[in-house]
Amino acid sequence: MKTFIAAVALSPWIAYHLLGPLAGEEAAWQFVSASLWVGTPILVVVAALRAYGEGLKRGARGCQPSDTDRPAFQTTQLGQLN
Repeated sequence: MKTFIAAVALSPWIAYHLLGPLAGEEAAWQFVSASLWVGTPILVVVAALRAYGEGLKRGARGCQPSDTDRPAFQTTQLGQLN
């Protein structure tokens, strides 16, 4: 997920620098800014759906304790934490 977010965040910058020498900086800026107006809502929806899918996968696995998880404190232990 971090790679996906990094690629999405860098794509306008890369597009601007690739199109700048070919079409001129002003035309490249206009293209990138127009693309961001259209692409940003789509990318937000895609990221939300990916996160929702990951949450569903984690929920389907159930709650299984791992070696790093601490056991929950019982009410009788709360006074003895010091």
